[in-house]
Amino acid sequence: MFQLSKKGVLTVYLLVFVIIAVSISLFLFTGDSVEKYFIIGDSQMKVLEVYSNAEVDLFIYEESLKVLISSLIFDFSEKGGVINRSNYNQYNYWERGSKKCYPTLEDLKINLNSYLLQDQNNKNISLDYYNSTIWVNKNYSKLYLLDLDDLNINYNFDINLSIPYPMALSSFEEILQEISFVSSSCNNNITCWGALFNATTKSIEIYPLNEGKTFNIEVTSQNMKDSLTNAEVVIKGAIDFEYNPLTQGEFEC
Repeated sequence: MFQLSKKGVLTVYLLVFVIIAVSISLFLFTGDSVEKYFIIGDSQMKVLEVYSNAEVDLFIYEESLKVLISSLIFDFSEKGGVINRSNYNQYNYWERGSKKCYPTLEDLKINLNSYLLQDQNNKNISLDYYNSTIWVNKNYSKLYLLDLDDLNINYNFDINLSIPYPMALSSFEEILQEISFVSSSCNNNITCWGALFNATTKSIEIYPLNEGKTFNIEVTSQNMKDSLTNAEVVIKGAIDFEYNPLTQGEFEC
């Protein structure tokens, strides 16, 4: 098995230089024919063709990985920063009755990592969140058949990507804290919600449902845009103001 590892752009030049140097040495000092020299040159081209194809495959894989994680980040925001929780019309509950379950900053970090890794395409990927950036680490390996005595080249290297998150998770937490404050102050009075919520930087849509007992909430902000598509990110959640744990059972966060 012949392996190529990506060490940077200089790898290609070093590989070409070594092959050419060896080829010239064989031609000058062993008395090999011109025909043999061109066979060696053909081998060089086949190796470089594999390298070129692998670089294209790598670029496509990296770009598709960015798009995949970006779409999952959108989903995570639309799930209100929580996973595997009861919901109303697919809006996860942040609050039910007197019980508040708004995720903290640490909860958001843990939930985001867990949610990204739930996707089967992200198996064996190491993910970390820091300073509004998702850091992605993954080993990439693909086997290419080289038409030289059935020789195979295993193209293998580590991917290190940084994908900007649309906002700092601390800002996500601040939005949730603001919603919790307005909810406590206004209950299900929509006029009160509009008066207290900071509409200068954020837009909030409230949808009273279930005879006014449940609010589905959507929050957007000019500062919450995806770096790849420039699309606006929406944070969604639900509040049930009349949940009764005595008759409906205890609500689990």
